[in-house]
Amino acid sequence: MSENKPWDLIVIGGGAAGLAAAVSAAEFGDRVLILEAQDRVGKKILASGNGRCNLMNSGELKYYGDSLFASRVFEILTRDQIRNFWFRHGLSLSNENERVYPGTFQAQSVLLSLKTALYLHSVDVRCSSSVHQIEKISNKFRVYHDSGIDDALRVLVASGGAAQPRLGGSGDGYEWLRKFGHTIHPLSPSLVPLITDQKAVSGLSGIRVRCRVRLLVDGTEKHFEKGELLFTDNGVSGICAMQLGRFFSQGAVLEIHFLHRWFERPDDVIQELRRRQKIFSCMSPEYLLNGYLLPKVSFAVCKQAGLAMRGEKITDLSDEMLLAVAEAACKYKIPVLGTKGFNEAQVTAGGADPEEFFPDTFESRLCHGLFAAGEILDVDGDCGGFNLMFAFAGGILAGCNGRR
Repeated sequence: MSENKPWDLIVIGGGAAGLAAAVSAAEFGDRVLILEAQDRVGKKILASGNGRCNLMNSGELKYYGDSLFASRVFEILTRDQIRNFWFRHGLSLSNENERVYPGTFQAQSVLLSLKTALYLHSVDVRCSSSVHQIEKISNKFRVYHDSGIDDALRVLVASGGAAQPRLGGSGDGYEWLRKFGHTIHPLSPSLVPLITDQKAVSGLSGIRVRCRVRLLVDGTEKHFEKGELLFTDNGVSGICAMQLGRFFSQGAVLEIHFLHRWFERPDDVIQELRRRQKIFSCMSPEYLLNGYLLPKVSFAVCKQAGLAMRGEKITDLSDEMLLAVAEAACKYKIPVLGTKGFNEAQVTAGGADPEEFFPDTFESRLCHGLFAAGEILDVDGDCGGFNLMFAFAGGILAGCNGRR
């Protein structure tokens, strides 16, 4: 055990929340120790946004889980104040359709800014130091880890969620919080690709479409998205699909509107199909949607509409068949079998109950001196910088500990 006086703050986890907290606390003169289980800090930051690091969003807040807690946090720490945090530490920012990136559009610039601040404020960073146990002894905490035993007046659990274990997600932090009496809501993958029925996506792998998608369970809409969808070998991915992942339950069905940019209802589509039937009368049925959809997607739509696709010509199609094609183009159904799980999820839904923490400091209401921030809390957001923004905000507030 360290013979020095207790650390002011031990941060468990060198991700977005942990690094921001360490910098924020050190700015107030705190002695800070970071314990990171991986061989280096910030792995998930480097991987975020395909390496571009979408670290904020300036638009409407889009959070799930305890969305009210997230709203309170951004009333306490505004986005302008978060921008100022980055400005103080030398990071320029650039806006792109409400998404905020580092000025270089490179995640390494974000991590370098944080690591430089750690160095300038003499924060002790110990990598490859997994934490095994946390004890509360009188007015301090004792933390047992791979590189020894250290005491601290405050401990921040910022060890991340269960998503992306290759980047450090383990879920260990949930057990530590549970031992201090905290409620842990059930975990599930969020922002995750979907596994679907093979027949409905056959022949479409690698194709990207811009569409409107509804996730239906027992015929009831659970969530709605529009944007780009990517067909894969065994399902669908892309932002549009991944944002539906947290709402998956057994019996779910994707309903895709391929033509929403031009037509709202099947009745609108059929008028165009009748016009095209005259133009392309001698062509095969997939030419009905030529120019709107790629041939392979048009073929899949016609198959789902019940066309045999064995040499028919467009002129042979009855009005009922044209209506069936219009219906399939607007309501293409794909049964969802599951998600790709935590290995391919970008974030974790569920986690520690945020109501058991103060939104202005992220300190536990149950155990004085214990803090939690980032993905370990039951708050998750849409793609677009919301998850990193919540993690950085929580880290900044936890590190400040009410001294702003």
